[in-house]
Amino acid sequence: MNDDDKKLLEKFMGRKRIKPKHGPCCTCTACGHIYYECICTDWDTREDMMDLYETIAKNGEWSKFIEDIYYDWEDKRVVGSGPGEFMDWLFCLSDKNYKERCQIVAEWIDQNKVKRINIKKLVEYVDKQIPKILTV
Repeated sequence: MNDDDKKLLEKFMGRKRIKPKHGPCCTCTACGHIYYECICTDWDTREDMMDLYETIAKNGEWSKFIEDIYYDWEDKRVVGSGPGEFMDWLFCLSDKNYKERCQIVAEWIDQNKVKRINIKKLVEYVDKQIPKILTV
């Protein structure tokens, strides 16, 4: 996972990196928090993965996420698996590849950001065209 993906996930989760106020003796040099309150992550643990999934659900996008991952990321999961195997894969019940699932979330966020921008542009275009149509 590259640094841009990590920044994307941090932004999605509402985490902000801050400059350390103290030395490396008592704070994380990356985020500035006391070590036991550090918000930095490499996005490679079960907690990271579940935090991302929980945020997707809180944003009301869980169904869309599941559908997109099931159909669009078929090459990254067990090919030909049914819903049970898919959920087993998604939640890493048979393996510990949390980093891959976090990477998939980053890719999904990035792709959907583009889709939302395109829809927004389409709505803006239609809004501009309606007055022209009504005056004809």
